[in-house]
Amino acid sequence: MKENLPTITVSDLAQHLNATIIESSHTSKHDTTSAITSIEYQSNKCLDGSVFCAIEGFKSDGHKYIADAVAHGAQAVVVTKEVEDPGVSVLLVKDGRKAMAKAAELFYDFPYKKMKMIALTGTNGKTTGVSLAAHIARVMGHKAATIGTLGAQFEEDSIQTHNTTPESVDIQHLLYEALIRGTEVLAMEASSHALALDRTYGISYDIAAFTNLTSEHLDFHKDMQDYFEAKAKLFWDYDVKNRVICIDDDWGKKLAQGCADRDFSYLSVGRSPEADLHPSSIELSPNGTHLELEGPSGTISLHVPLVGSFNVQNTLVAAGIAYQMGLSSEEIAHALEHTKQVPGRLERVGKEYKQHVFVDYAHTADALEKAMQAVSETGPKRMIVVFGCGGDRDRTKRAPMGKVAAHADIAICTSDNPRTEDPLAIIEEIKPGLEGEAQKTGAEIHYEPDRKQAIAIAVKLARPGDAVLIAGKGHEDYQILAHETIHLDDREEAAKALELYGEK
Repeated sequence: MKENLPTITVSDLAQHLNATIIESSHTSKHDTTSAITSIEYQSNKCLDGSVFCAIEGFKSDGHKYIADAVAHGAQAVVVTKEVEDPGVSVLLVKDGRKAMAKAAELFYDFPYKKMKMIALTGTNGKTTGVSLAAHIARVMGHKAATIGTLGAQFEEDSIQTHNTTPESVDIQHLLYEALIRGTEVLAMEASSHALALDRTYGISYDIAAFTNLTSEHLDFHKDMQDYFEAKAKLFWDYDVKNRVICIDDDWGKKLAQGCADRDFSYLSVGRSPEADLHPSSIELSPNGTHLELEGPSGTISLHVPLVGSFNVQNTLVAAGIAYQMGLSSEEIAHALEHTKQVPGRLERVGKEYKQHVFVDYAHTADALEKAMQAVSETGPKRMIVVFGCGGDRDRTKRAPMGKVAAHADIAICTSDNPRTEDPLAIIEEIKPGLEGEAQKTGAEIHYEPDRKQAIAIAVKLARPGDAVLIAGKGHEDYQILAHETIHLDDREEAAKALELYGEK
């Protein structure tokens, strides 16, 4: 059991979950008064005193692993249906995922109640948003941490995670870890998967923010309305004190209207003057963006070291969060002017070279278009784009991404994380969009399934003054293949290529 946590028994847990306890008929080794040592959803991670939550997943049913959990030491199991007597106490609940989230919050003693909690959701901009929110908190003098695509980032170190928003047990564990490290403000990404699957269930937030909604994850959500409703849960169903909503797209407007219909207050941000916080002037440059913002407390004049027009939206959302945190106009300007670049988000590699190489996480058509636009705004002579699409993921975005990439001068189609799919088969599904649009734009097209080689080709083709955008993986330092995961960092490969072919 973790230190400084109260002792929780199976009986305590059953009461918190409003569960029906079915005690085993042939064991006295484990009873309802024994202290719980951990909450687990993977049977092989159970230890003596663990409680195993049998979750019905997409590929397997946790109820099938109850015997294995008990063999590893589980003293109780949480189930949603009748099971054969496993020899330990059984807690029967109606909703397994919500029960697991509630079990975890009880075990870790509700860590979210002891910090200022900020959640960001939307298709694009979540990672930049949480990084900016944490930065703002630090400028205010608070110790801050983040949870999201980059893992759990504490001020001293980090913990790698496997999902943008981890499982509920893992989230509560990370919140606890943040708390014992002295974190006062925690900003986290709330993905649509997490909201739909109740990974964040029960957590209360001081601020919830929405960035935008574009086509993605339609392999998981049945349509855009379903995708939207998952995001909207954070604003309509959760305990949230303050809301920030970007109304630049119709989904943001719909979300804001839904809040108004429910008498929930919110701060709207966006380019339109109808937003509570909006820019009156925007000046873009290779070194960042100068903004004049009009807001509830007057005009804010600031220069942020973030490149491209899509970062205007990220800045607006961050400024909205700062407003909701109680900062003055002067404090907001000071905080955002001193922000740092987010890893893998239009990150410049080799600033000393005349070829301008950027690495970005863009892996949707909308995100790629915005990243290309941002690079274009730096004034390159030509633009070269390296991109691909992930395997075992939404296939509907492949041709659209190819269509967007065809608006570069040179498009190099390669592998992303092919997973169990044939990389060449993925490229074949990209081709119709890429080649069809290239007939109109005149883009030069190259196909190279080896991502390292594709990056090298792009940098070799770049002349002084050209820009290279390497899109798709951003901060990731690995590539997921069918039977293994290998080390591959776009930034490292770009740096190697610049050493060989770059001009200073």
